[in-house]
Amino acid sequence: MTLFPQESRDALSMLALLFRHRKLLTIVGLVSLVASFCVTMMIQPKYLAFGIIFPTNSNTRNELLSNPQFGYEIDADRMMQLLESEYIRNTIIDKHQLIEYYDIDTLALDWKLRLDKQFVKDITFFRSKYMSIVISANMHSPQKAAAIVNDIIDLVDKFQEKVLRENMTGEYEFQHTLYVQKKATVDSLLERIYAIKKPTGPEDLLSNYFIMASQQNVPKEAYDYVNSTELENLINTYRYQRARLQALTDANESARIALERPIPKNYVIDRAKPYYKKSYPSYTLNCLIGTLGSLLLVILVLLFRRKWQSLQTEVREEAGAHRVA
Repeated sequence: MTLFPQESRDALSMLALLFRHRKLLTIVGLVSLVASFCVTMMIQPKYLAFGIIFPTNSNTRNELLSNPQFGYEIDADRMMQLLESEYIRNTIIDKHQLIEYYDIDTLALDWKLRLDKQFVKDITFFRSKYMSIVISANMHSPQKAAAIVNDIIDLVDKFQEKVLRENMTGEYEFQHTLYVQKKATVDSLLERIYAIKKPTGPEDLLSNYFIMASQQNVPKEAYDYVNSTELENLINTYRYQRARLQALTDANESARIALERPIPKNYVIDRAKPYYKKSYPSYTLNCLIGTLGSLLLVILVLLFRRKWQSLQTEVREEAGAHRVA
């Protein structure tokens, strides 16, 4: 005695149905296989190319030399944002004429949306578990796919430098403006001091005064240089502003050196090479899907037909029973 008699009967009935129509299923399977193969041959093939890069863990050469490591998760995430930026996308679209490649009608209102969808479908960026970035392109030409990947590898370095340079240039201009303003203030104070106490020779009397005043056993002549309250106030202000000028000079010089220093490039592990093995379409996958899909459709039609015939038989039997009654 079986636990599921109804299920067993249904399974046997299904097997009987398949065996009864085995010739039909065989013919459909063979025809579908040949048709799938022919259709796959007519599809324009695509070829995959990919490259691998690692971000740096710093944007300054000093830190990179002292700690030469690949970037961490946050560095990889930042690199992904740069790669997925509109600047990278538009530059590649223009350079490789992808509007013509995808045959996009620019007169349509949604042409940019359709172009971007095709771009993100064929050109992808993937962050691996090792924090590397895999850049891949799937195009109809293996040379074009490799060229796009390599251009993106080069372009992301330039784009990253462009973004960093913009911020560094702004910082340098800000520091330089403060330096120029402070230098003008110091020069103005110096002119006012010498307007009150004119030098009697070519030597810098004010500098000599600062040197002598900082020493012990200073001659009385050093203090005689400051002989008025106004001059004393100006000199004190000058000394303070000159110290501030020195700090701004150092900051301005640091910003200038940072601006002139080269930006470290990303680590390129693999550049793309043309691969002539088709990535799309797959004969095996297409034939398998086409054949199984056709067989499934035929089986569903046979099941529906059997169910319909069963219902018709039941209706006729009920009608005959009513007439007899």
